[in-house]
Amino acid sequence: FSYTASRWFSSVENMVKFLPLSNMSLGIIPTFTVFLLTTAGHWDHQAKLTHYAMSLFNPIYGLPGVMIFIGYVQTYSDPSAAEYFMSPAVAPIILAPILTLLLIVRLLRREGRLAANGGGGGDARWFWHRPGGSSG
Repeated sequence: FSYTASRWFSSVENMVKFLPLSNMSLGIIPTFTVFLLTTAGHWDHQAKLTHYAMSLFNPIYGLPGVMIFIGYVQTYSDPSAAEYFMSPAVAPIILAPILTLLLIVRLLRREGRLAANGGGGGDARWFWHRPGGSSG
C-alpha cells in the first residue's frame, strides 16, 4: 500500500510527512468505529457492513479488524478455533489478498504505461520490455 501511495507525491519529503499519519489514521479510525458500533449493539447492520467494507478496501485494517472481532466474540461466547474461522472475524484475512492483488495489478499497469510512453517505468520496466524486443 505504501509503495502505491508514494506515487501520489511529487517529493519524498511530502510523502514522509503524510504517509505515517495516514497509515495510523487508516488503522485506528475504522477499527475504533467498528469497536464503538459493536459495543453500542449495532453489530447486525452498521458494524458488520463497516467491518466488511474496511476488510475489502483498507489494507491496514486487517489485523486490528480481526482482533476487534475476536474480542467481541469472546465477550459473548467461548468459541472453538474452527468457529472463529467460520465467523466474520476472518473477513480481513480472506478479503485482504483481493485488495493486494488489485493494488499489484494497478501498479503494474501504471508502470507499463510509463514504460510504453518512454517515461521510465520504474523498477517494473523489466516486466513490460524484456531484452530482445519482446514485450509482455
